[in-house]
Amino acid sequence: MNKLLLTLLCFFTFSNLFAAEGDTTTVFVHDGTAMTWWGGYTEAGEFPDGSKTYRKITMTYTMGCPSSGCSDWDYTSKIELLNPTGLMDSTVSALDTISTMPLVVDTTWNVFEVIDNFELGRVITPYGGYMANGTNGFNNGWSFDHVFDVTDFATVLQSTKDIRAFYAGWSSGFSVSLRFDFIEGTPPRDVIKIENLYRSGAGGWSYTNSADFEANRTVPRDVQLDAAANMTRVRMTISGHGFINSLNAAEFYDRQYYFDLDGVNVVNNSFFRYDCGKNPIYPQGGTWLYDRAGWCPGLRTLTFLHELPTTAGSMINLDLRIQPYSVTVPSGETPPNYIIDAQLVSYGSPNFTTDAEIVDIISPSLQDEYGRRNPICGGPVIKIRNSGSDPLTSVTFRYGVEGGNACQYTWTGNLNFMEEEEVTLPAVSWVGYDVADPVFFAQIEFANNASDDYSYNNYMESTFVKTGVLTPQFLVYLNTNNAANETGYSVEDVDGNVLFERLPGTLSNSTTYTDTFDLDPGCYVFRVVDTGGDGLSWWNNNDGTGAVNIRRVDFPVTLKNFGTDFGSEIFFPFTIGQFKDIAGDPAACPPVGINQVAEAQGQFELFPNPNNGNFEIQFALDKIQDVNYTIFNALGQQVKQGLLHQVQNQNVPIQLSNSGAGIYMIVFETEEGSFSKKMVISQ
Repeated sequence: MNKLLLTLLCFFTFSNLFAAEGDTTTVFVHDGTAMTWWGGYTEAGEFPDGSKTYRKITMTYTMGCPSSGCSDWDYTSKIELLNPTGLMDSTVSALDTISTMPLVVDTTWNVFEVIDNFELGRVITPYGGYMANGTNGFNNGWSFDHVFDVTDFATVLQSTKDIRAFYAGWSSGFSVSLRFDFIEGTPPRDVIKIENLYRSGAGGWSYTNSADFEANRTVPRDVQLDAAANMTRVRMTISGHGFINSLNAAEFYDRQYYFDLDGVNVVNNSFFRYDCGKNPIYPQGGTWLYDRAGWCPGLRTLTFLHELPTTAGSMINLDLRIQPYSVTVPSGETPPNYIIDAQLVSYGSPNFTTDAEIVDIISPSLQDEYGRRNPICGGPVIKIRNSGSDPLTSVTFRYGVEGGNACQYTWTGNLNFMEEEEVTLPAVSWVGYDVADPVFFAQIEFANNASDDYSYNNYMESTFVKTGVLTPQFLVYLNTNNAANETGYSVEDVDGNVLFERLPGTLSNSTTYTDTFDLDPGCYVFRVVDTGGDGLSWWNNNDGTGAVNIRRVDFPVTLKNFGTDFGSEIFFPFTIGQFKDIAGDPAACPPVGINQVAEAQGQFELFPNPNNGNFEIQFALDKIQDVNYTIFNALGQQVKQGLLHQVQNQNVPIQLSNSGAGIYMIVFETEEGSFSKKMVISQ
């Protein structure tokens, strides 16, 4: 099904009259298309006609499970735009011998239009057995959003184009849905042309030695640049697959690639990934923890961008090389291979002199890609880019939570044109916002101590969820496995100061450690690290199984249980109590530390106590609010829970029938924090 949705405009023939900077046209192609066997799945998309300019175009690739369930294996998937060139070519389809003396052959030709296939994005599928089988927190409804910036394809993402989802798998399967967002405005520079330099196809190019690879695969390319092409860059997407001999090439072998421009090396870049242990899709089956050549199971293959020192209108020669090595392929085995897509993009001159841009909000965020880095209660993290020709040396931000006080912060650094950097902002006040739909915002006020040239890329917002709230007193329970030297943990405050830690190398195998904390109200981070990158348990080692959780001190209740197959680390921010609102000048908005928060003022009493299961809660809260409550027995088992709507200063009756005599704990979650009280039932 092909769909075109104008999210901010009605779709009329005269809609151009109402077009405005920042308006977004959204195009959907593929709606849960099931990719169940090797091959291409093609649908046409109705894209804008090219009469408008767009400051950014994004493609969101939602990967999910088809009705048959996700596959167990890591396969390559590619999203390709099939662009007709207008050029015709032909192949021989049949030969018919009419005469042998003299020889006369009637030839039938297959005439076709030449199509350029441009890779828009590549995602390697996860080991999806857990999704298919409904285990380890997954089920068949699993999905994951991969967001690609495809602004460089503006000149070909026009009118009616076929979009092919290619799946290089041999078993069922995964699904694909694509959303393209065209955001109107002025880009940092206009795209003049995009052209393929190297394209291996989904099957990749086999590699045995560098001489063969360079002679038959990555041969030098001559390119005539457009007279208006004042700037050029290479888009390089490469992933290594297969593992032969002691090198484990190419999948597990760290190599670099090089680009030579007119015989001079201008690019030297490693494409190996060393962060698969922080994969946001976890746990998985298979060897999901192993670092790989350009990819991690379930994640997109990275695209590297390299600016080239070229001159408009010149003829250039580009040569791609891979750091050389040789492999011996045993008889009957498939050689290692590299899947390569490289494009050359030609641009006009920069459209702005001074332009700082907010590219993304990493935290607080609900984006799947940043799942390991959220939720937070400390400093927000955003990504900025210099989209102006002058170096970017300072940016002043206004940011906060909608409904609360705004903060101000000035970043200093040095970014050249199109360079990016993550910026961690000082912590904000996390109160005063819409609890049902909280929104964080960040806005650029000044760039290089002045208003920048383009304001439409200065603002971004994100929805988020709050961190968990723990009682001031809690206990950390850690049971090590048989590789305790790899394991450590720490508790840090909002400023990153370590309040307590057990370092890797200091723990004993198969040993239980319990540490009790009594913290002031504030924001904290509980962090577990595993230097081996394989957590406290993993099927593919002999380390055994450990355990880690957070418990109440005064009652046998587990407040937070962590899975043991977590890879490299556990990152768990939490709050004690509630932050106060930051008063005064927002320009002096400081980090919210443990001594800069208000003690929760909400109170409640329970009577009679002891009782026969019928009792009342007397509330004395600061404001009207909803309150959740949970009641546990002496074994830590939940026996009742509920939600009390809109309470403040009143008595609320609660009945706990058929629970038997004994000691109980009732825990209340309010906007001021978490509170508990013991209760005795005598019958």
